[in-house]
Amino acid sequence: MKYLQCLNNEEVDLLERIYWYDHSYDRIAEVYNYDKSTISRKKETILSKMQRVASKKLV
Repeated sequence: MKYLQCLNNEEVDLLERIYWYDHSYDRIAEVYNYDKSTISRKKETILSKMQRVASKKLV
């Protein structure tokens, strides 16, 4: 899971809340004081960042 090393603590925490703890976007919005669209954008940014790192390792 070396691709997780490219993420900062906030990004890892956000992914944990979404996937590991299965928190709703409403709950995460309360914790971070974001709106749901911001959380969705951040999630997509994190996933694309991880995908770029993973694809570089395959080359």
